Amino acid sequence: MLFAANFDITAITYVMTDCNHELIQLMQELSLSTEQVAICLGVSLTTVSEWINTEAGTKPRPMPESELRLLKYALMTENKHTTLF
Repeated sequence: MLFAANFDITAITYVMTDCNHELIQLMQELSLSTEQVAICLGVSLTTVSEWINTEAGTKPRPMPESELRLLKYALMTENKHTTLF
């Protein structure tokens, strides 16, 4: 069995929503464009746009915590290594 019987999916959704807010804040602080984030993560522009969607009446697509961690790592190591892998 992959999940325990008392697994609470709302906790996961809450973490993902926090990731969306943190992404928006990170993009503002570092003046990152949607395109730059998409390139760093290897995802489409549409995906990043859906993560940062703040239109009234619409819910943004939850950003996985792993993607936020990868972005932070990529930004942290960008100027220290010529390649990540």
